[in-house]
Amino acid sequence: MGADPVGAGKGGHMMIGSAAPLPGMMVDAIAEAYGLVITAPPSRLGGAVNRVFRVGTAGGSLIVRIHRDTVAPLRLSAVHRVQDYLREGGLPVPCVLTTRDGALWVEVDGQLVEVLADMGAGHEVDSWDDAAAVLTELGRFHGTARTIDGGRLPSPVNPCYATPNEALRLLAGGKGTFRTYAGEPGFSEVEAVRAVAEELLHRLRVARRTYADMLPRTLIHGDFVGYNVLLADERVTAILDFDRLAVRERIWDVAYTLMYVLSRLVDEWRAASRNGLGEGELAAVATLLAGYDTASGWPLTEAERRALPFEMARTPLYPIVTAGTDAVGETLRFAPHLPVARWLVDHAEDAAVAFGAPSGELRPRPAIA
Repeated sequence: MGADPVGAGKGGHMMIGSAAPLPGMMVDAIAEAYGLVITAPPSRLGGAVNRVFRVGTAGGSLIVRIHRDTVAPLRLSAVHRVQDYLREGGLPVPCVLTTRDGALWVEVDGQLVEVLADMGAGHEVDSWDDAAAVLTELGRFHGTARTIDGGRLPSPVNPCYATPNEALRLLAGGKGTFRTYAGEPGFSEVEAVRAVAEELLHRLRVARRTYADMLPRTLIHGDFVGYNVLLADERVTAILDFDRLAVRERIWDVAYTLMYVLSRLVDEWRAASRNGLGEGELAAVATLLAGYDTASGWPLTEAERRALPFEMARTPLYPIVTAGTDAVGETLRFAPHLPVARWLVDHAEDAAVAFGAPSGELRPRPAIA
């Protein structure tokens, strides 16, 4: 297995031990609001943005999700409506339980808390068959989501998304703060990583001008990776963590998931990073995309296939340009992905053709008379 990709779906149901326990006061408030009899202490499951716990009750185990105090009721209510629609469309999205008063959440200590059905145990992508199941489910997700009007969905608090232009501004704006880490071990290596990221962002900005206005937009999950997509017996059993749900280019969702899959399944990811992706990996991606197209009923366009190598290349750049309190460690964590990102940019035409785009330059969108 290779290095973990951007995001890695840490908001899903991944057991991480008893760190940051759920306060007793909050447990009592949740039990009272939902009329629950707690039979087992809460166990922490994950949550890179929010805190997620499994709680044993007299009626079985449930999932408790504690949102940051920056998440507004309007946003959470809109997300619930989207989840309901997706679930009605047959996607494995957990049901949100109501309180004894019929509410979909309770506010405790200034934070919105929701309780969800426990979808059971599962694992992240471990094989190409798993990957096929994930891309098929992503296709079903987009095929259903495209019929939802997401225009009024409030923006996510922590989108983890930036265009090349936005990322370059973030990189420039953070240079002063970054220099405060100059005395830390590994700083010179991190400087080199940030220089590579900046070079790639400039190239991606130029490339994006050729296709940005031709990319279809829809509601996307935004983090369709890791333990946010649980698998069992080579099928997706749960789609979790809708914190990054937003209207964006759908190819971003596809690119983000594919980069994650490759980092999980390409043997010796670091070696692949040096040598680029081989014909076998490119053919495997093409097969995954064929499954996506069939499941979505909305095949990727020529513009999307040509954009895909560039969009995949920018997936590891956001956490580098926004590295915060552990800037050196965070940057070095994502550095192994940059050689593959550079290879994708250097060989974008060949990769796009392997992904199903016709050879030659992208045909511009015809003008409307």
